[in-house]
Amino acid sequence: MRTSDLLRTSDLFEHWSTQELDLLARELQEQAFERGDVLCRQGEPAEAMLIIADGCIDLTSANPDGSTRTIRQLTAGQTIGDIALFSGEAHPATATAKTDARAFVLGKDAFEGLVASRPHMMRDMLAAVSRRAARANRATPAEKSSTVLAGTTGRVYGVFSPRGGAGKTTLAIAIATRLAGAMRERVALLDLDLTFADAALMLDVEAPRSLASMPPDSIERLDPRMLASFVAEHDSGLRVVVAATRPEDGERVTIAHVQGALGAMRRQFLATVVDCGCSFGKPNMAALEAADGLIVVCTPELTTLRDLRDFKRSFGGQALHGPKHRVVYVLNHTSSAGGLSRSKFETALEQPIAVEIPYAGESPKTHAGFAKAVDELVKLVEPAGRAVTPSARQPQPARGASRLLRLLPLTRHGS
Repeated sequence: MRTSDLLRTSDLFEHWSTQELDLLARELQEQAFERGDVLCRQGEPAEAMLIIADGCIDLTSANPDGSTRTIRQLTAGQTIGDIALFSGEAHPATATAKTDARAFVLGKDAFEGLVASRPHMMRDMLAAVSRRAARANRATPAEKSSTVLAGTTGRVYGVFSPRGGAGKTTLAIAIATRLAGAMRERVALLDLDLTFADAALMLDVEAPRSLASMPPDSIERLDPRMLASFVAEHDSGLRVVVAATRPEDGERVTIAHVQGALGAMRRQFLATVVDCGCSFGKPNMAALEAADGLIVVCTPELTTLRDLRDFKRSFGGQALHGPKHRVVYVLNHTSSAGGLSRSKFETALEQPIAVEIPYAGESPKTHAGFAKAVDELVKLVEPAGRAVTPSARQPQPARGASRLLRLLPLTRHGS
């Protein structure tokens, strides 16, 4: 795992640019600790901030009567001594290595030199500390014990088709890599095909672990730091998380796996594209329900219409509770055979088709019509405040973009 990726899992640095994280990384000194080593002591002056890279750290505080109480345990990506370093005060607690551990040390002089000419970096860190304190004050005991959706900021977009062979995975990859080109290292793809992990195969990446390998009792504790052990890096800057690599592993993936992964990915990434499986299984439905927007990929056959009607019933009923305007339909001509026309398909489906993709042959990624459709959809899923430059084949946003924006809002709850 790259140091900049580890740093971004901390709320202190989540809004820093990649260039700023690289500057910080160059100032860090790596240090190893054995089990039982003391990283800092309560009452000592804070001369450095430590960012945990590996291992588990116990944070304890001495009571007036001489007894000691454990405050919490820290793991990879969490920091020690940050507030004390900002304020110039002593460490409020003692940090002891519970296991063998590694940490990156940022000395006081290096920290002050880094932010001296970049006051916005200090403001971002102080704002993160303030948000952290506000969340702690607002949280109920139940909320404090669950971190699945705490502090979520990124958006999730599902790409789904009720039938295999519709080009769903190709389109999901194209959208995700296109976004990653503009927001390198801040876009992720969740491969939710629980049988073959087609997206990872097509991207030629191998994830270190799959979500299916996570023990059930660890799922609700999944956070961006733990998520890092599942992330594969693609050359485009896209980060890839795989739910399962074998059919038998896919059977172990639950709703909790999906909810936990998406909660952590929202915190880690500006945008997450989910390549959903072609089923109405519970993990798939959990992803569709959690998505801020859904792109449904159709092919112009009567059998697809039948399956789409089943999907609409599921989406409008108890299985999915999201508003219907979160869904856009894409008509993809996957063969040179005619099939139903767009107008007939819309009439039969009783739903407008937002984007139509012409037949692109064996190389859709290099086809102008396919590139144009991807540009339209990328315009849709562009996170607020981030500019995504259209490709050379489509220098201006397509005319259908405004209609897509009405159909698929960029924020949750239709705002």
